[in-house]
Amino acid sequence: MVREKEDYTSICRAWQADAEWSAKVLGLSWSQFLYEWNAQSVFNSHQIVDLPDRHLLQPRSHSIARAFNAWSLANQADLRDKTSLVPCPITLITGEEDQKYTKLAQEFTFPHQSHHIIRQSGHRTLWENTAESLLALQSTST
Repeated sequence: MVREKEDYTSICRAWQADAEWSAKVLGLSWSQFLYEWNAQSVFNSHQIVDLPDRHLLQPRSHSIARAFNAWSLANQADLRDKTSLVPCPITLITGEEDQKYTKLAQEFTFPHQSHHIIRQSGHRTLWENTAESLLALQSTST
């Protein structure tokens, strides 16, 4: 696949953003890093979420910093045009307030795909609307 100029721009932006998060993991206090991470617009929700204690991850901060670089979208191939080749059932779950990933999920073309949009939920569907998220997961196993 030949990449368009916009693709390279997107890749550069993704690499830069992930490199910045990697540097924040190591350069900020852990509390400040968590505050900035959770302040991202993708995590905005009208729900008050009781998340697990992320401070327990602090001893793994060097691994987390490396993960931002290793797993950066800049290092991943765009396989959206290959989704039609996946033979097994795929379940996509996104929150109705998570516009970015709901839109992305709607672009996929898996042949055996179901997409559940969880009401009153953003990116963290399992915490923001546990009951509906579990129903969506249960419906995939029947």
